[in-house]
Amino acid sequence: AAERAAAQAAQAEMAALRELAAAQAKRAEEAEAKATLAQELAAAEQACAAAEREAISLMEQKLVARRHKAAADERANAAIAARVESEQAACMAAKARAEAEEEKATLARQAEVAAEIAAQAAVDKRNAQRLLLETSQAHAEMQRKAALTTQQMAKAKQELLALEQQRGAADAAALEALQANVAEQRQQCLLAEESAAEAQQRHASASLTRQVIERLTQIV
Repeated sequence: AAERAAAQAAQAEMAALRELAAAQAKRAEEAEAKATLAQELAAAEQACAAAEREAISLMEQKLVARRHKAAADERANAAIAARVESEQAACMAAKARAEAEEEKATLARQAEVAAEIAAQAAVDKRNAQRLLLETSQAHAEMQRKAALTTQQMAKAKQELLALEQQRGAADAAALEALQANVAEQRQQCLLAEESAAEAQQRHASASLTRQVIERLTQIV
């Protein structure tokens, strides 16, 4: 019985040992699994840290790239602004040149118009002077002709007066001769009253003489 009890005790101890060994093996497996998990976790954490570091690096690179892009954009914007400002300045300069050219053209047109007006004024002045000279010459010619006509009229009046005087003297002489002839004829008529024919002739001659005397008297 004692051996049996010892054998049972030994068997129980062996079973306990086996259970202990199994438990220790299980704990070892669990510890190894934990270690493996810990290694995997550490590797995962390392990978996560590396990924985070890589992400941070990428973020830093992106940030640097953004900064570079912002600086480039700023430089581009500054260049665009400068180009726009330059284009605006060029546009304003072109506009100023166009306005200056237009003003120059306007001044040239005004100068041309002024020159034309001055030329026309000079032509009008020359025409007025020529007209004045022609008018003065015509007036002088008219005055000369009027003076000449006056002289000619005075001369003609003098000649007419001399002619009238000469004709008056001739008429007076003719009248005296006629009167003497009439007196002589009267005397002859008185002396020749014997003949009727001579009397009629004397009468006709006296009538004619009287008519001539009357006409001469009217003329004188």
